[in-house]
Amino acid sequence: MATAAASDALALETIALLESRLRRLQYLVTGQGGTEEQSTPAAAAPTTTTPPEKTVIARVAQLERELDRLCTKSPALQEILQLDARHPEWFRAPPPADEAPPTTQLNADEQLSVVRASATLFSTTSSQLSAVFDLAIPPAESFAALIDLQPRIEQWRARQQKQAREVARLAQRSAAVLERWYEVAVVGGGECWAEWDGRVARVEQAVRRAENAKAREHNTER
Repeated sequence: MATAAASDALALETIALLESRLRRLQYLVTGQGGTEEQSTPAAAAPTTTTPPEKTVIARVAQLERELDRLCTKSPALQEILQLDARHPEWFRAPPPADEAPPTTQLNADEQLSVVRASATLFSTTSSQLSAVFDLAIPPAESFAALIDLQPRIEQWRARQQKQAREVARLAQRSAAVLERWYEVAVVGGGECWAEWDGRVARVEQAVRRAENAKAREHNTER
């Protein structure tokens, strides 16, 4: 009985502390709600004869409802919850400094071989970094000259764009002229030759009929 009573008291005290923290969070987020002095564990103790387990369940459910209501009303808390879902490591305490580092599966000889294999990279990187300091900075006059050329470059760019538009317009006109020439000279010339060929054929037929009629008359006179 004494152990159960102690457990119930501990649970009620823990819930009272959670309620106190929730009130402080409400006050910080919305500016409303009781402060720490107004919501102490002593003030949150039950005053009825309700069984402790039912009191604990009801107060935990009330805490969950109030926390959900606070998260729904506060955009800042919603963003924090989204960040916690995306990057949980941001809201976790770092491991203690005295915690033992993760052990490696390589023995001492293998680790030494890895270090020796990478030793040349250190000297190469050091020489490259030293070479960076030895590089001469270009004179400021060259940059000033480039800046002075900027207006002229913009003018040349505008002129080039204008020429490109003019070339495109000339290409369209050339295509239209070529199409017109094809319609008039090639297609029209073919139609003209076809008409002339038909006329010549009809004239040849008339000449042949006349020659045949003349020949028949000549034969009839004989």
